[in-house]
Amino acid sequence: MNRANQINGSIPVPALLLDGEDLVASQDTVGLYDGVHKSAHHQSGSIHVTSHRLLYIDYASPDRNSIALPLHLISESEHYAGFLRSSPKVTLFLNNNTDATPDGPGDDPLVATDVWVCETCDERNTGGVACSLCGMKRNSVRTPNRNNAHTPSPEQQNVCPACTFINTPFAKKCEICETPLASSASSVSASTSRTDTPEPSVLNPHTAFIKISFRQGGDKAFYTLLKRCLHAKAWVTQESRSGNRPSTSSASEPYLRSGIHGILQGVDLEAKTQEDNVSSALLDLEAFMIKARDMVALASTFNAKLAAQEEEEARLRATRNPYLQNQTSMVEPEEAKFIRGSLASLGLEGTVKAVTQDMVSQREWPESLAKELAGVLQGGKKEGLMKERGIVGLDEIWGSWNRARGVALLPPSTLLLALPYLPQYTIPPIRLRAFKSGLRVLHTPEYTSSAFTSRLNQLFSSTPESGGLTTLSIAQKEKMSIGLAQEMILDVEMEGSVSRDEIREGEIVWWPNVFTGYEWDGH
Repeated sequence: MNRANQINGSIPVPALLLDGEDLVASQDTVGLYDGVHKSAHHQSGSIHVTSHRLLYIDYASPDRNSIALPLHLISESEHYAGFLRSSPKVTLFLNNNTDATPDGPGDDPLVATDVWVCETCDERNTGGVACSLCGMKRNSVRTPNRNNAHTPSPEQQNVCPACTFINTPFAKKCEICETPLASSASSVSASTSRTDTPEPSVLNPHTAFIKISFRQGGDKAFYTLLKRCLHAKAWVTQESRSGNRPSTSSASEPYLRSGIHGILQGVDLEAKTQEDNVSSALLDLEAFMIKARDMVALASTFNAKLAAQEEEEARLRATRNPYLQNQTSMVEPEEAKFIRGSLASLGLEGTVKAVTQDMVSQREWPESLAKELAGVLQGGKKEGLMKERGIVGLDEIWGSWNRARGVALLPPSTLLLALPYLPQYTIPPIRLRAFKSGLRVLHTPEYTSSAFTSRLNQLFSSTPESGGLTTLSIAQKEKMSIGLAQEMILDVEMEGSVSRDEIREGEIVWWPNVFTGYEWDGH
């Protein structure tokens, strides 16, 4: 089994493409590494990435040294930006088994009893599928047995005395810092030196990874397009359309390495998935808004037809019998009841004719909103929000107003813009009031501070002298919530009209302030 296939690079690259294969990117002046060593016959050429393969076209001998590597053999990729005289590189980790799946435990590369090093903690393990020290799962790329693999001895390694970088045995200068080296070529045996690769040349089929060295830049743009092709997996789409699937699961499933790179890869995948979900949700929301406009328009049509039908029936009844002219009760048809019930369940029964900013000028915009809001609060023919209530929180008013407007929603800032003009269109006038806690309400004149204080004094006068009033009793008599009653009582307390008596467990009893106007004589 060979990882890379020989191709005839003398033919133009577009002519080398297969059916359904597209050329994505190209980069000149590159070289290949077969594992950690340079590939002798692939040091000067151009690299091309397609939707299915990676093509290397050699400059010196394009017909004999050009190769093609299928992308489905690549399990992972890494990018190295380069340092000093070291050129940028892209490392491609290759799948171990591409022709057949393991038949039993003895053929499984993760169970084989060989020596491998954990990528997370560098612990040396013998066999097994997880590290004995940190518990991380073993990489699916099988590490060669170190008992059989040749490891150069310290005498054979050409270590730089300045930066401790391990150079090739025949290097005269350090590849990193260019410090002169004492060449150890004479001490290296013939078995450890690299021999010429027989022609025609392809990569070692047992290599766990290859590197692409970019001698004149262009690595970042090329690596970005390469990752895009690896994520797209055009070969999987083509296989599924033709009814075939790759023989190995690693060619179609995402591959995640352990360690820091695996964590970063997982974060990138999660961020991309979240971005896709948000985009899909926004598209759904936009489609819902379009449907909502149609629904509100249909509801307005139904309301207009029902109102016209009611007026016509009232006119006919008044014509037939003048004594029934002011009578409003009548038997409503079943169809009208069904339509009204459906609109009420959808919250569309009480829709108003919403005023938008394009209908009026900028100067008339706040006043038009105040006039519309007055109809929502006090109502016309129908009962308004504040028809029976003298004080309502601003948050409730904003929600009810937007519900009546349908899809023509308004922000809270626009509501505040219309409130100064509201007393001109309401009878009795409705005004804004803000409490010390920040709560803001709309109220009628009977809920001003002076009016509430007067009613509170009347409650005190009707209460026996042996007991005061709690917040709960005041809220029940005023028919308002306890929180709102507490805010109004605190406002009266700040004016000095009432005083508090804190009894057991924080309970407060309110009393009239009898010290108002009292002058102490010192005795």
